[in-house]
Amino acid sequence: MRAALVLSAAVLTFGVSACATSESAGIPRYRTEMDRLRGECEARGGILLARPGANSGEPAVDNQCEIRGGLVSPPRN
Repeated sequence: MRAALVLSAAVLTFGVSACATSESAGIPRYRTEMDRLRGECEARGGILLARPGANSGEPAVDNQCEIRGGLVSPPRN
């Protein structure tokens, strides 16, 4: 019983540390991707906006470039 308790505590400790490591390792990649997307969007005259309800962890999926005041068609006579 004691061995099972120690083993489960060890597994839990390693599991939590693995999650923390993989999550923190992904943050620089996420920021780099967000900066790249934001730069591309602003170069096109847009603004990068979060998609409502999107939470995939991928910046290209969770955000959209919204371009306002684009080309306007001339009025037809």
